[in-house]
Amino acid sequence: MLDFLTKVDMSSKVLTAVVLPSLPDNVHYRSFKVTPRWQNAHAYVNAVFSLPLDGQGVNGRPSIVLGGISPDTVHAAKTEDYLADKTLSAEVIKGYLYFAL
Repeated sequence: MLDFLTKVDMSSKVLTAVVLPSLPDNVHYRSFKVTPRWQNAHAYVNAVFSLPLDGQGVNGRPSIVLGGISPDTVHAAKTEDYLADKTLSAEVIKGYLYFAL
């Protein structure tokens, strides 16, 4: 999708459909949006989290995508790198908070 957003010229073109592949069973996906109303409103900020999880924690590299923060922000790459292949624990979360500051 990032290649599409940055490399495809959509001048005088209209998308009529988008087909995304289904995710494996171990990938947990959540999306959120902040809007002024519940219906018929564009989101101010949106976020999508896709985490490949196993019984212990993150199994691979998660995908954290943000919209509405700034024109250049798409992936939270440093956070994705930090969480890759980590066991989810209080220490990991505390470590990230220290890392982020």
